[in-house]
Amino acid sequence: VFLDDVANDENFERAEEKATKAIQKHSMVFASKQKNQSIENAYFLLGKARYYDQRFVPAIEAFTKVLSQSRIESNKALANIWIAKIYYRTDNIERAQSQLLKVKIDRVERQVALEYYLIQSQIALETKSTEASRAYLRKAVALAELGEKKARWAFLLGQLYERDQKWDSAYQAYKEVIRIGHRSPALLQLSAKLSAINLWEDEDEALQELKQIEDYWEYRAFKPFAERAEAKLRMRKGEDSLAMSKYAQSNFGAQGKFKTLLRENYRDQAIYFFDRQELLLAANYYDSLYPLLTSSKEKREVS
Repeated sequence: VFLDDVANDENFERAEEKATKAIQKHSMVFASKQKNQSIENAYFLLGKARYYDQRFVPAIEAFTKVLSQSRIESNKALANIWIAKIYYRTDNIERAQSQLLKVKIDRVERQVALEYYLIQSQIALETKSTEASRAYLRKAVALAELGEKKARWAFLLGQLYERDQKWDSAYQAYKEVIRIGHRSPALLQLSAKLSAINLWEDEDEALQELKQIEDYWEYRAFKPFAERAEAKLRMRKGEDSLAMSKYAQSNFGAQGKFKTLLRENYRDQAIYFFDRQELLLAANYYDSLYPLLTSSKEKREVS
């Protein structure tokens, strides 16, 4: 049972049952230290199963067993990281930070260091320390092997840079995603290309590139994303009618397939018409936007 990345509800109970049996039958503790390496793996599996099942107190108990019995520094560090994740999930940021202080980052394996930088980046973002968040995420990207995860984290890094108007750094982060190529999903590759093009200074050249991307066969299934990018660029150029036409095409292609894209399109269009006091049109778009919202705060704002 693999629970490292994607939770699988069907396996929670079975994973816990198997891990518990393994511990009961094969645990070998001498002088308070575990002599059977497989038992430490079982405790990790037990803790992760409980974590993904949102039973956080029993999960902490499992990871604490690793801390008390392990002789391996990387395992102790990983247990501390998982406990910090639990505190983060339960909105106890200070305890999460305190737990991470116990990790001796210079003594751990590469994969453990990667997990450490990721949770530190997330906590820093939560505490509005965006510069620290970027620094940790940059280290995680550097440690990650080429593939989907590295591409996703590089894309997130680009978004953080772009949010803080650090255009050159954002562009380089998006280029890193593009460099990874087909080792990452097509939609992520397309998103990185569109984000990079959006940072180009020459708007006419950017439009030409977007037109080509819209015709690429490998991105045909995701054409509404390219159409949205063109709509935003047209709007930036002051070509409002062409922009609205592209938004309409993007909306049509996104129906029933890309809920998030549709939500952002409706939001852009609602704001556009509201700012121009075309209130009936704005109301129509806000009505379409409202059912797509998941956050109660966003729903209040739209109301």
